[in-house]
Amino acid sequence: MAELMLVRPEDQRFMDIAGGGLRYLVFDELHTYRGRQGADVAMLIRRIKEKCAAPDIIHIGTSATMVADRQVGPDKRRAMVADFASKLFGHAFNADQVIEESLVTFTEGGLPSREELHAALGNPLSTTTDEFKRHPLARWAEIEFGVEPEEGGRLKRRVPRTLAAAAKLLSDTSGVEAKVCELRLRELISLAGTLNRQTRGRAFAFKLHQFIGQGRALYATLEPVDRREFSMEGQVRASGGRLYAPVKFCRQCGQDYYHVLRGDSRFIPHPVESSEDDQEPSGLSDAAPLVNDWSDDQIPLNGETGNGKLRKTWRDRVPVAVLVSPDGSYGSQQRDGTIKMWWQAVPFSLCLNCGEFHTAQEREFGKLASISSEARSSATTILATSLQEMPERRAGVTNC
Repeated sequence: MAELMLVRPEDQRFMDIAGGGLRYLVFDELHTYRGRQGADVAMLIRRIKEKCAAPDIIHIGTSATMVADRQVGPDKRRAMVADFASKLFGHAFNADQVIEESLVTFTEGGLPSREELHAALGNPLSTTTDEFKRHPLARWAEIEFGVEPEEGGRLKRRVPRTLAAAAKLLSDTSGVEAKVCELRLRELISLAGTLNRQTRGRAFAFKLHQFIGQGRALYATLEPVDRREFSMEGQVRASGGRLYAPVKFCRQCGQDYYHVLRGDSRFIPHPVESSEDDQEPSGLSDAAPLVNDWSDDQIPLNGETGNGKLRKTWRDRVPVAVLVSPDGSYGSQQRDGTIKMWWQAVPFSLCLNCGEFHTAQEREFGKLASISSEARSSATTILATSLQEMPERRAGVTNC
């Protein structure tokens, strides 16, 4: 957007020297402008300032994570931020111009004694704001995993810890069983959320985050679709010497493929934790069990010459029929238990079900998905959909 201001006619009024030029230059998420990208943005800022020629322009940058080192004191921390801002904006800043958040405690009374905690864990929590502020458990929670004092007497946020770790610390401090402590902490956080809505303010400086674990890879035995077994435990062999192989799915139609490495006479499972893009192309393979046989008619038009012969670039990319046994061995002869599959070496070029064609330049991640595939957009979609499908009473949804 800042770069467009230099070329869009409608923005030239902001650059008009006669009108005073720009008065403010504001950049959010300042911590993202580092390295080569930061250098590009710094040069853009200088071009904007040169064009608008505003001598009294005010520079503003915001960020919540400029200095991550917990051992750095407040003075040095502000000095480091000022030095970074000076380089980015091309304008001198000093530490006194760096404004940090100011935290105050919500509770009253300070850290409770062991006896106070032990007694409080056996009694109901206070439901009114004034009583909640003085409750020993609320006081302990805010101090032990909410805020902590630093040099100069200011408060800063504590390093996050898991609920289980907080419950263990409370158990060690109070002498009450850890399971009881975790239950009471959950009650405390839920009650604090209710108080937030009543008072239109935050009860604590800390936030509760719930991390959703990434799914595991799906494995299946090399057997007919109606008989194969599935697993998400990562084992290589099933009963009877049958081979488990990871399964991937076409991102267009969902057709499943076994992701395997091809040896001289046997398929072996592809290591799930390794990347396709880092492997030798000849070492990766996908075998697809299909209800309907695949034919050369599905080869894209640009894969053949005018006389119907395969182009050189497609000779090694055409699927090849193989007869595969449940133990992973394969060949061209029919044997008991073998099933017909189609072999493709990577880079994966053609979905045998929907006919989707991929170029050699595309990444494998964009062609085939696995159960364990996750990114921000997919995680957000799954969580949002799951919440919509949950009954209102289970989701804890209320009208706000």
